[in-house]
Parts: sequence; structure tokens; C-alpha cells
Amino acid sequence: MADIYSDLLRGTMEVFGSVISNNMNVIMKRLTILSIALMFPTFIVSFYGMNVKLPFEKNSSCMGFIIISLCNFCFNWLLVFYQIREVIKLLEKANEV
Repeated sequence: MADIYSDLLRGTMEVFGSVISNNMNVIMKRLTILSIALMFPTFIVSFYGMNVKLPFEKNSSCMGFIIISLCNFCFNWLLVFYQIREVIKLLEKANEV
């Protein structure tokens, strides 16, 4: 009788440990995505802190081009991200069937 309860307790503890590990993996995945997302703006902005000549520095009309290009890049990145997310959802539904 004691062996049965010890096996049940051991199995329960293993399940609990795997759930905690899975939750930690999800959190680490989100933190990694956040750190990568914050790395690119930091890299771009760091050029403005340096004492070097910047491209388009003397031509003020190019700032609009830069802003439009940046907005276009962000929109395209979000579009690709959501499409990949939809493909992953479809694959998960296909695996359930």
C-alpha cells in the first residue's frame, strides 16, 4: 500500500516539476523576444550618440523619407509576424486532428 502511494506521489511531483519547467520556458521565450525587439532600436539610436557625420545630415527633406521607410519596415515586419502566427495555429490544428 505504501509503495502505491509513494509511486503516486512521485508521479505527481514529476508532473508538477514539468508544469513549472514548461511555464518557465514560456516566460524565457517571451523575455528573449522582448530583448531582441529592444536590441534593434538601441542599436539604431546609438549612432546618434557618436560624434560622427550621419547620412542625410545636411538634407533635411530626407527625414520624411527615413520616417516613411521606418514605418513601412515596421508594418511589413508586423504583417509577416502575424502571418507566421496564423500558419503556426493552422499547423497546430492539423496536428490535433
